[in-house]
Amino acid sequence: MTTQTSSQEAAGLVYDVSGDGPPLVLLHGLGSSARAFTSVVPALSEHFTTYSPDLPGHGRSAMPDDVGDDLAPGDMAAAVGRWMDALGIDRMHVAGNSMGGWVALEIAADGRALSVTALCPAGLWEPIRRRSPLMDINRSFARITRPAIPVLSRSPLARSIGFRHTVERPEMLTPEITAGAVRDLIEAVAYDAAHVGMVHRSFDRSDEVPDDVPVVIAFGDRDRIIPAVAGRERHHSPVHARWITLERCGHVPMWDVPDETVALIRSTAGV
Repeated sequence: MTTQTSSQEAAGLVYDVSGDGPPLVLLHGLGSSARAFTSVVPALSEHFTTYSPDLPGHGRSAMPDDVGDDLAPGDMAAAVGRWMDALGIDRMHVAGNSMGGWVALEIAADGRALSVTALCPAGLWEPIRRRSPLMDINRSFARITRPAIPVLSRSPLARSIGFRHTVERPEMLTPEITAGAVRDLIEAVAYDAAHVGMVHRSFDRSDEVPDDVPVVIAFGDRDRIIPAVAGRERHHSPVHARWITLERCGHVPMWDVPDETVALIRSTAGV
């Protein structure tokens, strides 16, 4: 098994790689980074070669020079495609959370996916008219509390309060996950452009996803970021997609139900 290595770079994206087996790329959400998948990478790396890139303008990856005020999920998918080309990989299994789930579906529509596991994906909505207020509230709260992050991240009560919009099982959060997620949200230079890039858009390429590419769409039953009433329009997904509900799960299944997340990705990929 390949030892996990940080700070590799290709085509402008910094990424970590570990494991041995068919290639699997893990795509994080808005204002996050590759660290979002830390809790599931060890188990996945027993079955896949896992690649965890920081998407453009997130984590360790720089903001592309040609990006203005609008960085859409399709642009993110194109960046991942160039990164795959640089690695010499034509197709990969893809798993993505939130914005990363939307990017995963775009990658499938581009013909670059072996399978797609979309975890609480964005984009399966009628085009929204404004940014997510909960995401902006979370970022504002992160900025306010930044000086106290080392202390607050060690407090179960603080973790429960600070992540109440995002997770259903705060007891699953570790201080490391908490502190890393807060720093990522504060420091993501593409946060505004990527957030704007999802407004007035939806995933509208479902008919371009090949029928032989397995697609699973999984939402937590207590996802407060993308509520069922407005964000889960099945006609925006590929016709052959399988929809499932994760019990006692919020918006980030890797944190709430890591074992189920690993099992779901493996099942979708047939590995």
